[in-house]
Amino acid sequence: MNTPNTNALTERRYGRFSVTDHTLETATPDELSALFAGVVVVRATADYMSQRVEYAAVHPTFAPVPPGMIAPAYEATFHVEQDAPIQVTWKKVEG
Repeated sequence: MNTPNTNALTERRYGRFSVTDHTLETATPDELSALFAGVVVVRATADYMSQRVEYAAVHPTFAPVPPGMIAPAYEATFHVEQDAPIQVTWKKVEG
């Protein structure tokens, strides 16, 4: 795991993920804040056919990507517990 003294951008911790229009329209501010916490979006593309926004981003928990390689896709999982802040974990999508 990353330590606070590391730099996700210089370590090339790149990833891709998408969020549906429905999620962006119905999620609470706390949910969206948790989703984008620590994320540096470097590109966002609206895909009207699939009704989602596709993001290319940097995040401390994404795996480093060697130069010339395509950034892997990630999936976010929300962890919600009563009286606790929403937590998000990222998992690399295999395949």
